[in-house]
Amino acid sequence: MHPKHLYSVHFDIVHGCQLKCVGCPNSTLEPEIYRISVDDFARCLGNMDVERIHSLRLFNYGEPLLHKQLSSIVAQIPKQSWKVSVVEISTNAQKVYWDDFEEMLKLEVVTKLFVSCDGNGTPESYEHLRPPSKWGKLPQAQENKTGRSLTVPRGSCTFVADAKEFDAHPWFGEINQLYVDADGTVVPCCMHPKAGVLGNLMTQKFSDILVGEARRKFKQEQTDNRVAMSVCGNCDVGPIGNEGPSFWSPITYWSANKSELPEK
Repeated sequence: MHPKHLYSVHFDIVHGCQLKCVGCPNSTLEPEIYRISVDDFARCLGNMDVERIHSLRLFNYGEPLLHKQLSSIVAQIPKQSWKVSVVEISTNAQKVYWDDFEEMLKLEVVTKLFVSCDGNGTPESYEHLRPPSKWGKLPQAQENKTGRSLTVPRGSCTFVADAKEFDAHPWFGEINQLYVDADGTVVPCCMHPKAGVLGNLMTQKFSDILVGEARRKFKQEQTDNRVAMSVCGNCDVGPIGNEGPSFWSPITYWSANKSELPEK
C-alpha cells in the first residue's frame, strides 16, 4: 500500500556540528561540516511521495544554522505537493548568519525554533541550568553513565516499525518515520548518526525505500540477532509497546498508552 503520510521527518541539512556536547555520538565521530545544496534538498523533498507530513525537523545530528543558504533551503518546503503541519529547527545558536536567518524568518515557514542552553560546558553550569540533572549520570557517547544496566530488547525497534504496528493513534491512522543525512542517505533513527543505511532520497522515492530490500534486511537482522549488530546491539530502544527508557526520555512527545498525538 502506497504511504500517504509521514508523521516524523528528521532531515540533516548540515552534516556535522561545531560543538562537542555531552551524550552526543556525533561529538565522538567528529564529522566534517557538509551542507546540502538547495537543489539536492529540493530533489529529496520531491521524493517524499506522500500527501501529508506532521513534523519536518531540519536537523538530526547536525547544526542547521551552519547552513549559509538557510532561507533558500526553507523556501523549498512550500513548493512541495505535500502539506506539512510543523516545520522545526533546533539549534545550539553558537553561529548564526543573521541576514540570511532574518530572510528565513520572513518566509513564515518555520513554526518552531528551539535553542539549546547548556552554559559553558562545565558540570556546575550544566546542573544549574538543568535541575535536577546530575553531570555524573549523563549518558556519554561511548559510555553508559545512566546507572542502569543495558538490556538489548528482542525484535526490531520502534524507529523502523511498520505503520500498522502503531495501533493506537489518531493522526490519519498512519505513522511513518524518516531520518535523512545531508547527502540524502536514509538512516534508521535519530539515536545514532548512522546505525545503518536504508536508501537515498537523491535517487529513490520514500515509498520505495519503505518497502526496499535494505530496510527489510535491517529489520530482519534486528529480529534474528540484534545483539550482534555493531550499533543496535548496544541500544535499549525496543519495539512498539516496549520502547524503553532511552526512547521515552529524550525524543518522544507521545505514547499510545499515555496520551494522544496532537492533531497539528
